[in-house]
Amino acid sequence: MSASKHNDIRDMLLDAAGLSLDRLPMLHVVFDRMATYCADGLRQFAASQAYYSLSSVESGRIGDVLEMYEGMAVAGIFHAPSWDSQLIVGFDRDFIFTMAEALFGADGSEPPVEDERSFSNIEIRIAQMLFEQMAKALRASFALVSDTPFQFER
Repeated sequence: MSASKHNDIRDMLLDAAGLSLDRLPMLHVVFDRMATYCADGLRQFAASQAYYSLSSVESGRIGDVLEMYEGMAVAGIFHAPSWDSQLIVGFDRDFIFTMAEALFGADGSEPPVEDERSFSNIEIRIAQMLFEQMAKALRASFALVSDTPFQFER
């Protein structure tokens, strides 16, 4: 079997579900609600009010998506048992650094640190706390469509 034939078959299998973002009209509403729930969840941790916004929703192959952010983001994996699926949520370096500063009292007006180092233990713990807040926000926001628990795995 040739390499191009092999890739065509893989593409056909991956696209077999027929899901496209255009066929999920409530998805943007769900994610807007999730942004509100996330901001509300952080009120108890930060002195300044947090604002979340959805910049984009995309579908793609996991390898391609993760490769774009290699070393520049923290990814959390959530399990949705009733859907028998997993969801990956990523926070980029600028977001984690800004949240760390906000949790230590900054107002978020400073530009993120331009540092090419790995994440510290404190930054990883902050990301873990944010992912736990995200699991609660995901459940609350998807309740509009389907009551599903989201369990943060790692």
